[in-house]
Amino acid sequence: LFSSFPLLSVNGTIGAFLGVVLTPLLVMKITGGSADVPVASIMGKLFMTVVLPLLVGQLIKYSGIFPQKKMKAIPFSTFRSLILLSIIYTTFCSTFMKELEISTTGFCGLVVVLFLIQVVNMLLVKQVCEFQGLPRTDVVAAMFCAVHKSLTLGMPITGIVFEGDPKLAVITIPLLIYHPMQILLGSLLVPTLKKWVSEKVPDAETQKGIA
Repeated sequence: LFSSFPLLSVNGTIGAFLGVVLTPLLVMKITGGSADVPVASIMGKLFMTVVLPLLVGQLIKYSGIFPQKKMKAIPFSTFRSLILLSIIYTTFCSTFMKELEISTTGFCGLVVVLFLIQVVNMLLVKQVCEFQGLPRTDVVAAMFCAVHKSLTLGMPITGIVFEGDPKLAVITIPLLIYHPMQILLGSLLVPTLKKWVSEKVPDAETQKGIA
């Protein structure tokens, strides 16, 4: 492994739980949502859609209902990839089947802006982590965690918060662009980051990390 798997796991779990609570509140704050917005209803739907399946999955995993040998034989990674691919495909289809109020210039500009946001944030996190003297595996994990956005969590939240909004398709466009872009960018960076992690750490950097 060329990144810290425990750090990635903790970030994903905490992010899933915090996203259900903080995202609707932040959206309401930014968009100027009024007090009559059914926040409790939104939280309930998000809990049933996002949190409950996660809890059920963890309970099944650690309950011992299924033997570990049989669990290891199940290709979960393949299933996860197929499910994620189907979510991306169906989301793209449902979005672009509708008439979108966005010009070609605006769409291309959005792609450029989102790309720059990802690259700048990753470089900024890398510099901060290196300044703190973190191990390179943790630096790589932090770089990906800092810019991570997922359709599996983002689309349910967006659909529930903006349920009934005629501009829902336009609102989801940034996420539809961002998610495949981060996968492509991550795939392109893997060889470079893997080589960087495997390189011998300079003495100055080692002493800083120990200190």
